[in-house]
Parts: sequence; structure tokens; C-alpha cells
Amino acid sequence: MVTFTLPSELRKLAWNHQRVIYALLLQGAWDTLNTFSHNDAKLGAGITATAGAVGVLHAHNRRLDFHPPVHMVMPAAALDTKRGLWRTKVRRTWRRRDSDATAPNSAPPSGGYLFNHRALAKVFRAKLLGAAKHGGLSLPAKLPEV
Repeated sequence: MVTFTLPSELRKLAWNHQRVIYALLLQGAWDTLNTFSHNDAKLGAGITATAGAVGVLHAHNRRLDFHPPVHMVMPAAALDTKRGLWRTKVRRTWRRRDSDATAPNSAPPSGGYLFNHRALAKVFRAKLLGAAKHGGLSLPAKLPEV
């Protein structure tokens, strides 16, 4: 599952233009994941591979504050439509070194994600802000860096 969030600086804009911003959020999240899946060598970059995802938009958090994130559930796989094959991106296995075996509650190192989260954030942000500007929405002057 991948979560795409809207910066707090854009929440007022989102509240005033919900229909437009919600559509941009969902489309931007899907476009970002689709771009990354097409560029991933293990999912079939350079060939005709089709990924899929299910998206859910929440308008409020558990405290009922306005906070519209998009949750995208996506398998680590894509369909190679040219060959009729299911291409799976295998997660790297993590093996504990003997020196780590005594460490209490030692967690695996970060990684093993479908795509790099920092790269996803940058691409999603650019797509969302570009689409909002193209749609005629005026963005706040100062936005946080990713």
C-alpha cells in the first residue's frame, strides 16, 4: 500500500475545490505509480506491461479533521500483455548476520519497498502541483520542500 498525502498548506485550497483536488489527487497518485511501474526493469520496463492498483480517498482522519490522503493498493506485479506473462517483482530477502542475532528486537534494514518513497514523493508533488496550476488553481506562495 502506498499513501499519497496533501501538504497542510494545500488543505484550504482542497476544501474550497474538493471535486477538482480529489480528482487531481487520485489521478496524480495513479500516474505516479504507473510511471514508476513502467520504468522498473523487473516489472517490464521497455515492454508492454500493465500494472494495476485500487485507490481510496479519505477526506478526514480518525479525529475527523480534514486531511485528504489517497491510499493506493498495488501488487508488486504487472501483466506483460505482449507475451501474456505475469511479471513479479520479488522482494529482497533479509538475512540476519550472526552478529545481529543477539540484538533484541532487531528490525530488518529499511528497503524492500516496491519503489523508493522519496522519488515517489517528488514525482507525485510535481504532477499534483503542475495539474493544479494547469487547472487554473492559485497555489499558496510558500510550499514545504519534499
